[in-house]
Amino acid sequence: MFGSIIVFLILTLKGISPLYAIIAFVAGEIFSVLTALKFLFNKIRILKSIKAKYENKKILDVAYTIIFTSMSIILYTQADIWILGMFTSAETVGIYGIAAKLVILVYFPMVAFGTVIPSLISWSPRS
Repeated sequence: MFGSIIVFLILTLKGISPLYAIIAFVAGEIFSVLTALKFLFNKIRILKSIKAKYENKKILDVAYTIIFTSMSIILYTQADIWILGMFTSAETVGIYGIAAKLVILVYFPMVAFGTVIPSLISWSPRS
């Protein structure tokens, strides 16, 4: 995500049409999906060569839960942009969307430190 924002800003600052920045973003996403699929198929090939017994139903139950959770997160994080798009101009939505993604860059380290620091403070070495 951060890389996409950087590419978009660089292309925009160089005077290139935002359409090319969007195309670059989509191409990056497609590349990411294809790379992930390649790694997935390699893992599947390894599992088939081992001929290990595994229960498809249990695996699919976990997979469906992860897929549902991921889709819920996508809908939750994009709902504000969609709602704003219904009531304001595309320019306002674009500015808000970029600002919202930049806020994540500040918010993520705060959450990461917020989960790690309290446990570090409460930890005491055994004597």
